[in-house]
Order: sequence, then C-alpha cells, then structure tokens
Amino acid sequence: IVLWKALRSQVQEIIQSIFLVNYVFTRIDESAPPPVTMVRFPFSTSQLIEEHSAQGRVFREFLLRITKDTPVRVSLEQEAQKFMGMGTFQYDFIDLVSQQKMVGQIIKDSKLKDINTYWEIFRMAKAGLIEIDYPPLGHSERLEGEGQVKSLLDAYNLLITQAIDAFRKDGQDFPLESLARFIHDLSSRDVAMINLDQTGQIPSLNRRDLLVECQESEYIKQQVVYLVGSLCSYIVQLSMDSLSNEASETVKTAYEDWVA
Repeated sequence: IVLWKALRSQVQEIIQSIFLVNYVFTRIDESAPPPVTMVRFPFSTSQLIEEHSAQGRVFREFLLRITKDTPVRVSLEQEAQKFMGMGTFQYDFIDLVSQQKMVGQIIKDSKLKDINTYWEIFRMAKAGLIEIDYPPLGHSERLEGEGQVKSLLDAYNLLITQAIDAFRKDGQDFPLESLARFIHDLSSRDVAMINLDQTGQIPSLNRRDLLVECQESEYIKQQVVYLVGSLCSYIVQLSMDSLSNEASETVKTAYEDWVA
C-alpha cells in the first residue's frame, strides 16, 4: 500500500510540475500504448488537471508576493519537533531555513532547482512548517469573491470565535490541535487545503488562495464547501461533547444561524 501511494504521489508531482510555470509545452499522445504499471486515482483526469491547474495559479501568485529579501523562519511548533524527522528531506530543508532566514539565501544554498526550492517554501508554508513575512496585500490584490464559498468562510470564522468564547466562559480551552488533526485527516492532499492560525481562524492569505482555487475549479469548490462545512459541524460536535448544555447551545444556535 505504501509503495502504491508513493507511486501515485510521484505521478501527481509530474502533473503538478506542468502548472508551476507560466509557459510550458506538454504533449499527450492518446495513441501511445498503456504503461506496464497503471496508476489509478479516485477521481477523473479532468479533476486531477483542474486541481493542479488551480494550485499552480496560487503558486505563481505566491512567487509575485515574495522577493529574495523576504524573511522566512521555522514555525515555533516545528522548531520544537524538528529533531523528530532527522535524516529526511523535510528535516534537511527546515534545517536550511533555520540557518538562512531569507528566501534568496535559501535559493542559493538549496541543492534543488530554483523553481523546486520555491515550491518547497510554498508547500511547507502552506503546511504551517515555516512562516513567511509577506508584505501586506494591496487593495487591488484582495480577492473576496461572492457566493457560497465566501459566505461559508465568513461563517466559519464567526463560528470558531463563538466556540472559543463559549469554551472560555465554561472554564476550558478550545482544543485547536484536534481541529487541525481533523482538517488533515479529511484532506485529500498531502498538504491540507485549509490552514488555521493560532486563534483557529482561516488566515486572510489562505482564504484568498482558496477563493482563487475555487474560481479555477468547480471540483475544488465542492471540496472546499465540504471541508469547511464538515469543520463547522465538528466544532458543534466538540462543543456538545465538552461543554455544559447552556454553553453548547450558544454554539449550536450560532451554527444554525450562520452555517446551516
């Protein structure tokens, strides 16, 4: 099973690499004989292309937001766990980031091609392993969009604020780690689509990236709606299981008003 997952991931990375740059020539030969080993995905080829095309757009916009002088640092949580992955690529790359503090120096000292180094910085930032000091978004760069996804993202941020407040008033801390694990387990990607900040909110840049991807792909839009909706339901379930009836009722009512 592990071998098949690795092979499938490798095929996805090949398809993904097509969309990392603005211009590329790709040829698909339908008359070619099938390969000896077939790699099957639980979704269609068009969905696979849609997803990586959307991720590619977000990545290319990421490249426009950073410069070689952009500061990068290892997240505090990852710093505490860094030595658990010694000998792995992830450990080596995070160790490089911890030594070199700037994007340009990381690019210079990395053994990967420049585009692949930028991708790893992007991927690990999305996963919360490293943090990037982006310049603030200009007004023209903000993308709010309209419709179901925006409303659901707004509702989630309101709901998590309400839930954290309910837990606090009940004398408890909201289990944000459980929320992060839930997202990771539910996500179909190696890096979860949705990342939370230390307050449980979906950060503005992650929100913008989600809206961009949803514009590019109806398939991703369906995934995001499912993920955020499930996340909201999970918050209500945590509240019902952990809080007093009065406190949990405030979260349930907020869910019914904003999400359901």
